[in-house]
Amino acid sequence: MIRSRTFRISCAAGFASLSAILAILPLSFPFPVVSYLKFDFAEIPVVVAFLIFGTWPGMVSAFTLWILLNFFGSWAPIGPAMKFAAVISTLVGLWIGSGFRNAPIEGFKSWGQGLLMIMLGAILRILVMTLFNYAVIFLMFPFFLDIASKTLALTLGLTFGSSFEALIWILIFTAIFNALHTLLSVLPSLFVVKTLLKHLKLGL
Repeated sequence: MIRSRTFRISCAAGFASLSAILAILPLSFPFPVVSYLKFDFAEIPVVVAFLIFGTWPGMVSAFTLWILLNFFGSWAPIGPAMKFAAVISTLVGLWIGSGFRNAPIEGFKSWGQGLLMIMLGAILRILVMTLFNYAVIFLMFPFFLDIASKTLALTLGLTFGSSFEALIWILIFTAIFNALHTLLSVLPSLFVVKTLLKHLKLGL
């Protein structure tokens, strides 16, 4: 186990820098149903930092990523704020599922614990991002509602009787997107953590 708190936090900040680079590079791909939602790999280093260095270094990594995206990311400050909300809610869900452990988690100790952590990470992310998306696409930037509803109509053939009905469907598919993104962020992170620990001979 890596015991130095200063070292762990420094490494977590480094992982956040890697996350920012992944966010800036053209590696994302759209969610076909709602095209302005994009999957990316930028969250993986943050989740790795959380699992291998501990809860607070993971939070520091997420916060550092948010700061960097405000300078180098797109659609600041809304875009970075939404990414931060998605990442931090996922980490909090993982933390709850781990039994509120503050020490390095270093991977999942069992399939049951891993499933619980992923489920809680996804559920909390969906709840937070549903509220955030409601505020953004309905209250702040309603033109996103038109874009998303037209995309749903083209891809799935859906028709909407009102803007509120369109909003409900958009939030449903946004929830599906966030559930899938949780898997995209956590499962590769687990593989990376296990590989790193194996090569560093830290053990699980």
